[in-house]
Amino acid sequence: MKKTIFFWLFLCSFFSISYATKPMQFKFGDISMSDMEMKECPFDKDAPAIVLLDQTIGNLEITNSLFFVCEYHLRIKILKKSGLDYANYSFLISNNDRINKIKASTFNLEGGNIVETPVDNENIIKYKRSKYQNEMKIMFPKVSEGSIIELYYKIVTPNRYYPPNCYFQRDIPVAFGECYFDMSEYIVFKFFVNGDKNLFNDKNYKNLCDGRIFHFRVHDIPAFVPEKYMTSDVDNLLSINFEISDIKSYARNYEMTPTYGNLHQKLLANQYFGGELDHIDFLKKYTQEVIQNTNNYLERLKKIN
Repeated sequence: MKKTIFFWLFLCSFFSISYATKPMQFKFGDISMSDMEMKECPFDKDAPAIVLLDQTIGNLEITNSLFFVCEYHLRIKILKKSGLDYANYSFLISNNDRINKIKASTFNLEGGNIVETPVDNENIIKYKRSKYQNEMKIMFPKVSEGSIIELYYKIVTPNRYYPPNCYFQRDIPVAFGECYFDMSEYIVFKFFVNGDKNLFNDKNYKNLCDGRIFHFRVHDIPAFVPEKYMTSDVDNLLSINFEISDIKSYARNYEMTPTYGNLHQKLLANQYFGGELDHIDFLKKYTQEVIQNTNNYLERLKKIN
């Protein structure tokens, strides 16, 4: 299956299609004075910190092998002393992931000027968390109330042809979030929203998807508040999740995740499911006798039961 998928993705790499939708451009270190002078979150006065920017840009790269490349760009504003813990930031990667680039800095307002303090390499540490996962930890220096921390990193994952889940919610509010994936024309994906779908409204959510492009933007997403008896916070965060719908080839299309209507038809057409049901007719005569002269479906069910 992997070889077949790669073959058609390789053919797709010879063609280019122009799309109008593009991700927003944010230059590392281009911090505005208004963000530096921010004293509180506009839509959550009690927030200890706020995510100013949370952007994920991903695409398939095909050379002599297949790679999925993701760029992550994050800015967090520390508003209160209780938000200082966010200066010790961590994220998980798989053992197959390769970090091609990572850059991190702290920005402070000193004497009316924005001063950058880069994170040294010794403060960027990778821990082996399990057989399959590693944890990256970044310890930002000179962080205090009013500081802004910024992180950019690029992850390359070999032999991956599908996008990761895109999370738009954290335990602190998110001012702006963006997710942009440029996928293949030969693998058709569909997405579904996880978490509080009411947060995706006309005011703070834009779906800019176009063909193979999956593009979403959000504004002013409130902090996630765990509820009693929740078994997992991550499973309830506002996010976009992806799954393969179809795989296209020159000969035919392969439907990987059919709709319930299509699944119903496929099961009935399958010789090991629908075919077996066709032979189970010993109750048909009895059922017809019970429901005769009864046109109401509910009454029929009552008589059969």
